[in-house]
Amino acid sequence: MQNKKHRLKITAIQQNSGELKAPVTGQMKRIIKESIDSEIELELAESNGEVIFSGWGKHAGMELIEKIPTYF
Repeated sequence: MQNKKHRLKITAIQQNSGELKAPVTGQMKRIIKESIDSEIELELAESNGEVIFSGWGKHAGMELIEKIPTYF
């Protein structure tokens, strides 16, 4: 993501995940893949490329919802 002043780069790597059922218009037919041991890397930089912040972490929570635009 970026605007005129900054650029934010996010890299997320999903590790082990479980599948959860979730409702769609009252029926439990949507599947969400959820994990609590994913990894994430962030980099925030100025538009000229100067890095303001860079870091990474383990044990990040992540949810992946397939076909999410079709639910709205």
